[in-house]
Amino acid sequence: MLSDFFITGSMPPSLMVGFYDWRLVMLSFAVASITSLTGLDIAIRVELSHSERFGNVLSRQLWIGVGALVMGVGVWSMHFVGMLAYDMNCRVSYDFLTTFFSVLPAIASSFFALRLAVRKNSGLQQHLAGGVIMGLGIGVMHYIGMAAMRMPAHIRYLPELFLLSILVAVIVSFIALRFTARMLQYQGQDIILQKLVSAMVMAFAICGLHYTAMFAAVFIPIPMYALPAPGFAPEFFSGATFFLVFLIMVGYWLQLNINELELAQAQEKAERANHAKSLFLANMSHELRTPMNTVVGMIDLVLDTNLDERQRHYLQTVHRSADALLAIMDDILDFSWLEADKLVLDQVPFAIKQVAAEAMELIHLPASQKGLRLTWEYDEGLPAQVAGDPVRLRQILINLLHNAIKFTQTGFIALVIKPGSLVMSERANRVPVHFMVMDTGVGVPRKDQEVIFHSFTQADGSTTRQFGGTGLGLAICRQLVEKSGGGIWVESDGSTGSTFHFSIPYPRSDTSESLDPVPSTPISGAATSPIEKTRQVAILAVDDEESNLLLLEHALEKHGFLVSLAHDGHDALNQLAHKPVDLILMDVMMPILDGLETTRKIRQGQVFGLNPRVPVIAISASVLSEQRAQCLAAGMNAFVAKPVHIDKLVAVIREHLPGMEDPKTVLAHEDPVTQAPHEVTMPIGETPSDVIAHVGNTTESWLRLADGLKEIHAHLAVAQYDQVVQLAGRIQRFAEQQGEDTILRVAMDLIFAARSRDLFQAEGHLDRLHAEWPSD
Repeated sequence: MLSDFFITGSMPPSLMVGFYDWRLVMLSFAVASITSLTGLDIAIRVELSHSERFGNVLSRQLWIGVGALVMGVGVWSMHFVGMLAYDMNCRVSYDFLTTFFSVLPAIASSFFALRLAVRKNSGLQQHLAGGVIMGLGIGVMHYIGMAAMRMPAHIRYLPELFLLSILVAVIVSFIALRFTARMLQYQGQDIILQKLVSAMVMAFAICGLHYTAMFAAVFIPIPMYALPAPGFAPEFFSGATFFLVFLIMVGYWLQLNINELELAQAQEKAERANHAKSLFLANMSHELRTPMNTVVGMIDLVLDTNLDERQRHYLQTVHRSADALLAIMDDILDFSWLEADKLVLDQVPFAIKQVAAEAMELIHLPASQKGLRLTWEYDEGLPAQVAGDPVRLRQILINLLHNAIKFTQTGFIALVIKPGSLVMSERANRVPVHFMVMDTGVGVPRKDQEVIFHSFTQADGSTTRQFGGTGLGLAICRQLVEKSGGGIWVESDGSTGSTFHFSIPYPRSDTSESLDPVPSTPISGAATSPIEKTRQVAILAVDDEESNLLLLEHALEKHGFLVSLAHDGHDALNQLAHKPVDLILMDVMMPILDGLETTRKIRQGQVFGLNPRVPVIAISASVLSEQRAQCLAAGMNAFVAKPVHIDKLVAVIREHLPGMEDPKTVLAHEDPVTQAPHEVTMPIGETPSDVIAHVGNTTESWLRLADGLKEIHAHLAVAQYDQVVQLAGRIQRFAEQQGEDTILRVAMDLIFAARSRDLFQAEGHLDRLHAEWPSD
């Protein structure tokens, strides 16, 4: 039995020998490579695709079957091209049925090999099994195809070379499938080079078996009378297989182009949706920050009054909650812009040590409240300054340090900054800086050390319940670090303590410019003259939200400024035409005429009598860098984000009014008798009800406020309703303290009419005030 297949004895004395045409040999390798590439590519795309067409198991198996069909037919076609390359100088034909059925083992083995190997979770055993199946399938196809030959010779095989041919096919197929499976780790990236290498390795497996098996074949001549019945010429099968492979590949590439078109359309749709989401979040941020500005500002004002210990504790708790809500809003907005790749990092010179010191100062209080020891170490060998985005570095450090505080109950938290690995090339003129945030907290389990850097993720569900948070902090840190060209990772034994590392290659900065990352000097062409030190500073606050105007009025008056109010751009321009001011606080997003266009009109000198270089400070609930740039482009001098911290706002105001004396000192130097009635303001630290101590309870005080009635009449004559509201409010507060209920109610009615822009009602209430005014 074995003698019908193998050479079991001595070698026959007479043998037929053929010769190879190298051009057809190269063609056979090309056929094997192209069909292997196509089959593997189909399988990889199916496994990595999230398309609906691959959403169920059956559709995936059908598409893998298409890949197996291409690869199997390629093995079959390569065999016959290889046989055409072997010229035996005699007529050779093939039995049709045997030849047809020989393709089935190649297709079946390709299908099972691809199913086993091309999976995201496949391992070494699956790859080895796939290599064995693929190698055996190629071998069975080859030897059945050889059995289909019709020629004047018997075919026998040398046993050692026969086994070697199978072994070559199995080993090289395993290598090809193993290499293909490794590509699945790239999560959908279309890595052409790796696919080409994998396909060529598979082609070596196919061709390796074929030509090793041909070397093992021995052709023994037979007499003419024993010749088998003629079959189909090899050219027929080769042409047929070429045509079949051509049809399959054309269909596949057409389908691929359709998929790419659908992918491009889907990507465009996703980008539009992402842009809409970012715009929605930006608008929502503005809408949420506007009321939050009033909430936080009013809490600050009340905290400056006389409160008992319990009241102060309650208000401080509300203030902390508001700050926490604002931090969440900032995280969501930052994450949205990072996901949409809209966040642009600045490249300015700054000192890493300074930024780290600021971050440590900001988290000192929460650390001390938990009794945690806080330390940091800075390697002085680092350059004095580098180029980058100091704001985003501070954000990364604060996020990591706050995380450490949140998950640490006892012990210490340390920040270490030192030179990073010198992997970065010195030719790039970069300085790798390595940051480490260490804590003695709960630790991060090893299985979660990659997951925690993903969006909306914490180590487990109980973490959110116990410690809170959105799970965005570390995701934002990762994206900011990667956007800076660095990497971030965590080390922890999973039980106690963690060390978060991140390394950023900062460009060197040898410039001698100021290290202040956000210069706040006035814009070119908007320089201001020194303010006279003998009068109050006049400020116009422009905002369409009444609550924001009320907050700015009370807060700035407490700091000694003279504040007037405008509800939109048109209102502001009208007031400025009649009464110029020293500085303007301009809301950006307003109806009718927004802050940007209003500022442009001021800068263009369209307001008669107003210095077009008057400082304009933007106040906006938007925190997007694009709006900051728009404000500066419109001619504004600075940008303050809501919620407004009054101390910071006052600092910005002073910065843009060179030579301005402290408003409190100005008030102290003024003669209270000669001071204009409408400039009566609250001293710093007093409540609205404390105004009475400042105005006095005497008849002289009523007479001074009576002069304010004349001011109100003058303002009504030119429709300056905000000044009416301001003066009537002072009368209201004084009447409330004195128990003058009738004057109190009339003053409130006057305020309501002025805010409604109802001139007829306002004049009527003013007449009533004159009638009810105390005469002694």
